[in-house]
Amino acid sequence: MINLGNKRVYLACGKTDMRKSIDGLAAIVEGSFNLDPFGETLFVFCNGKRDRVKILELFRYRNNSSNSVVTLIPMIARTPPSRVM
Repeated sequence: MINLGNKRVYLACGKTDMRKSIDGLAAIVEGSFNLDPFGETLFVFCNGKRDRVKILELFRYRNNSSNSVVTLIPMIARTPPSRVM
């Protein structure tokens, strides 16, 4: 069970190029979804074969010493291939 709290989850329809970096996925969120990728949201992208997903969760926090903005790397998960009987 996954506790998402108050976060929304958006699923990208269709296939996504899994070679895209964090910036590329964030650009899809801003350009196609017209949403802020730094909100309280998760964005799920799937490859063409539907055996891999990338879950993008970005957030900002400030380092008190340098005032730099840090982002998290998206999680990559691979689903096991389905067995055809």
